[in-house]
Amino acid sequence: MVDELTILLNRLLKNENGKQDVEFFLNWLRSFRQVSGTKIRWVFCSSIGIENFTSMHNLSYALNDVTTFKIDEYNIAEAYKFVEELANSEAVQFTKEDINFILQLLGWNLPYFIQILFSNINQLIQVQGKTTSTDTINEAYTQLISESHLNTWDERLNEYGEYEIYVRFILKNLSTSKEGAGRAVLFSLLFAKINDEDKTEFVLCKLLQMLQNDGYLILKKNSNYIFRSPLLRDFWNNRFVK
Repeated sequence: MVDELTILLNRLLKNENGKQDVEFFLNWLRSFRQVSGTKIRWVFCSSIGIENFTSMHNLSYALNDVTTFKIDEYNIAEAYKFVEELANSEAVQFTKEDINFILQLLGWNLPYFIQILFSNINQLIQVQGKTTSTDTINEAYTQLISESHLNTWDERLNEYGEYEIYVRFILKNLSTSKEGAGRAVLFSLLFAKINDEDKTEFVLCKLLQMLQNDGYLILKKNSNYIFRSPLLRDFWNNRFVK
């Protein structure tokens, strides 16, 4: 198993002959996978989209024999049980309504998101003597979107290279609305910045796909793009809009 493969590739890319080094490394890994009759299985993991990286640098062929497997969020039952176990570990008394409120605020049941919100709630209760209530949960949530726990979501945009300025523009605009925006609206916003129809179409198409791959955005049934996580949206709005 190779973890954080995209971070490794980005560091190789900064070498003097970076593009060649990355291509050699990916083809080297590919050569192992092409050997038949072995019981070896290669697993590549990354918090930054591998597909996005290979697409940006025209290297998709080097991973076209790899099957994508996404690790999804907890389902409602799993997330509920996880909050219960966290609460039990710290002797925090949550009601059913408290737990449902926590999950409603998060919207995307990633274990890390649940843990960092619970940590803030627990600190308010244990250190500041707050009662277990929706007010305390709201206070913990407000603190969370002002802290550094989600900084990696900001920092990883550096990996978008020349597209970073455009992707930040899209995310900044989408962070102002819970309902998000349709493709036509995003095109108009981006066109005002680029002033070239063909380039705007190319950039928007590429970035919307990349932002979905990396977990920033999802496409709703009403054809609006919104932040995948309300927590991330509120963090973004607090950091870059307010």
